Amino acid sequence: MKKEDILVLICSDYRYEEVIAEINIDDKFVAQLNQEAGLDNLVIEFPAADDDEDAVLRKVDLADFEKGLALAKKRIRNEEDVS
Repeated sequence: MKKEDILVLICSDYRYEEVIAEINIDDKFVAQLNQEAGLDNLVIEFPAADDDEDAVLRKVDLADFEKGLALAKKRIRNEEDVS
């Protein structure tokens, strides 16, 4: 999978005090990281059962998921070397 197919968005969500990192693969939501417990205690959340199935991806290649997760961790921690 090309890097362009994995998109990490840093955004604000009214349910959280801190920004979140949303992981999308092939333009579909896969998971999000939140930092409410601190940058050393990131929490991953997956799509809810009642989310629109056309907007989420529930089965993902492990290597692609790991790439997306690593990128999300770097971006939410505001690290410069985002590869």
